[in-house]
Parts: sequence; C-alpha cells; structure tokens
Amino acid sequence: MSNPYHVLGISILSDTDRVKRAYKQLVLRSHPDKYPKSTNFLEIQQAYEILIDPIKKSIIDRQLQTPHAACQETIKISDMECLETGEGYTYPCRCGGEYVLEADDVTGVDEELIIPCTTCTLMLRVQIFVS
Repeated sequence: MSNPYHVLGISILSDTDRVKRAYKQLVLRSHPDKYPKSTNFLEIQQAYEILIDPIKKSIIDRQLQTPHAACQETIKISDMECLETGEGYTYPCRCGGEYVLEADDVTGVDEELIIPCTTCTLMLRVQIFVS
C-alpha cells in the first residue's frame, strides 16, 4: 500500500479528527455506489483503517520518520510559500508534487518537522524556528 497520508491528502502530523474529516470527504467523492468508475475507494478505506488505529499508525509513523527516509533537502519554514487561505505552507517537490504543511502542524514544534511529498516518497525537513 502507498503512504496512507498521501492517500487521504493529509499531513503526517494530522490528528484523529483531521483523519476522519479527510476520510469522510474522500468517501463522499469516491464511493462505488455513487461513482461506479471510482477505483480508489478501497485504498482510501485501508488508509483510514491504518491511521485511525493507534498501533498501526505508530508503525507507519516510525517507518516514515526514520533517518533513512529520502529527504530532498532541508529548508527553513520561511522558504515555503504561504497558502492562499493562510492556513499553511507549500513547497514544490522535484517530482512535480508538493510538500504541504498545515498551520496546525507547526503548533508546539520547537525545531523541525519532516513532511512527505503529496505525490512521491520523498521527504522534506523543515526547520521551524531558526536562530
């Protein structure tokens, strides 16, 4: 299975409520009863089941945040572009996808975060508070 965070379109730092909201939105747009040609419903369901289970989620989180994760680069949060809504930041990935950091993800973080690309398996290290 691909990265469950990518499937649901959320950050690795998303809380349970955010996981549920993303899941519900995607299910409404891809349920096979409403959209017979939809092919990703099972993948969405599997991603939700992983991220809603604390044990499965912790396993995935550890895998994604290992030092062996392929970090494209390390940047400062000021290098990221602010989203139009003002509720987060984005940064382009070399694959053509993007790294998305929601404003809520930054709350309480002292030094840095590692966030996944929304398209590929690359990770980006973002320095939050740079002295």
